Amino acid sequence: MSLTLILLAELRGSLHKHFVNGRIVFNVKKNNDFGSLLFGYKSCKILSHFYPQEYQQAIQENTLGELDLNKSELDQIVLINSKKDLAALTIEDLNNLVYFLTKDKCNDNSRRLKIIKEIIERVEVKVAESMCLIMGSKPAGFVFDYLNYEDFKDIEIAGERILSKEQAYKLHRARCQYNSRLKRLAAEVGITKLTSHVSRHSFAYHMLSSGATVEEISHALVHGSVEMTENYLKQFPNKFSDKAIKRFENGFEIN
Repeated sequence: MSLTLILLAELRGSLHKHFVNGRIVFNVKKNNDFGSLLFGYKSCKILSHFYPQEYQQAIQENTLGELDLNKSELDQIVLINSKKDLAALTIEDLNNLVYFLTKDKCNDNSRRLKIIKEIIERVEVKVAESMCLIMGSKPAGFVFDYLNYEDFKDIEIAGERILSKEQAYKLHRARCQYNSRLKRLAAEVGITKLTSHVSRHSFAYHMLSSGATVEEISHALVHGSVEMTENYLKQFPNKFSDKAIKRFENGFEIN
């Protein structure tokens, strides 16, 4: 959920040209520098809800036949009972196979599952790379339709150009519309408060709880400085500092 929110929050004003070499490039407003986020398969899946045709294209470009498989992988693939040509199997077919093998209680499929899951991970990388390339090669425009590209086409990714009064108003209106939709989604899933900025706090919280450093979180949030990230983290419980101390203490012994 947090990955979905952070991706949607960051893409709300992004252009197709922001998709570069498997990453989403952003302008850091505070210092006019560039930052970027990895465009992985889960991000690709999220975007597929808005760009289903592009996602299907990425899938079809990365079938099983496009992979260079080793002997142990081929030995498991040839055992697949499929009506489709094995070389034409997509990541969706492979995921369905994993589901079937997991539900099969009559046979020991542990080795096959391990190998097929490893193949899936490689296909995921390829699909995400293709999706990023497809999005980056689309005609000039915003990823989402909250803003009219013609109204903002003279603004570069980098640059200190000040918005006109009309542009600032349209941007404000688009943000309100975006957050209104998030609030409706929040009501449907039972979340008390949800805005694009709340999603960034949620993302930072989950990164911190998983053991990420302040520098890693700062980079992921595309902050202009680590100090800005530290201000984010001040609101979180002290239990994270307790965990850090425990990790430190577990790194040595005292006789």
